[in-house]
Amino acid sequence: MAEADSDVRTKGTERRVVALAGRLPDAPDADARRFPAANVSRVRTRLKAILDPDETVRLVCSAAAGADLLALDVAAEADLRRHVILGDEPAAFEARSVAERAGPWIDLFDRLVVTPSESLTLEILSSVPPEGDLAVNQAILTRAREAALAAGARPVAVLVWEGQSRGADDATADFRDRAIALGFDILEMPTDD
Repeated sequence: MAEADSDVRTKGTERRVVALAGRLPDAPDADARRFPAANVSRVRTRLKAILDPDETVRLVCSAAAGADLLALDVAAEADLRRHVILGDEPAAFEARSVAERAGPWIDLFDRLVVTPSESLTLEILSSVPPEGDLAVNQAILTRAREAALAAGARPVAVLVWEGQSRGADDATADFRDRAIALGFDILEMPTDD
């Protein structure tokens, strides 16, 4: 066991691999309040507590505007290993899941996903079906579980959302359901308070 690993464990902290999914920020004309722009700073602060480098060894997520990119930014600042899974090539993904929201999201995507980093693994799924977000969810959970087993850590699913499913096509609710079925610990972080 490496000395750093021993130090972490003597502090009473169990190491974890975080699989994360969550909401995009609300569009200005959104009917429902799920992740208001006014709450971005608060959510980022909460993510810092969850992604504490003394406890978290890796973050596995996608890179959409909102929860994903905030988590990736916090993890990069903490120098955590990051595994990003996209359902499309970066330019197409950016156009569909990043550029459609106002805010700093394009700059974050370019810095955190497009720019190479030794701490970043970028995985692009091939042959993603029309329900691509669900395939990405499964890949995130699979990779997080594999990383947790390899690191002797526990897999934890973090859901950054308001806690209410939008229905059968809600990717965050699907992520929660899949994580529960796989035996992940679940942490829910509110976006709407």
